[in-house]
Amino acid sequence: MPTEPASRRYMRHQSIWLADDGWSVEVVDQARLPAEWVTRRLCSPGDVLSAMSGEACRDRG
Repeated sequence: MPTEPASRRYMRHQSIWLADDGWSVEVVDQARLPAEWVTRRLCSPGDVLSAMSGEACRDRG
């Protein structure tokens, strides 16, 4: 998923998706919102744990 321009920042977006390689996933780094739209590629269980503990992924429920 490409980086979104600031003019679209208020649109609804998916926060996690399958990467183009069909194996890893990409997530929006929510710890950096709303100032920046940054994505991270997670390729291993360790990447997922790191993202979860660093609040790249957080529950907005």
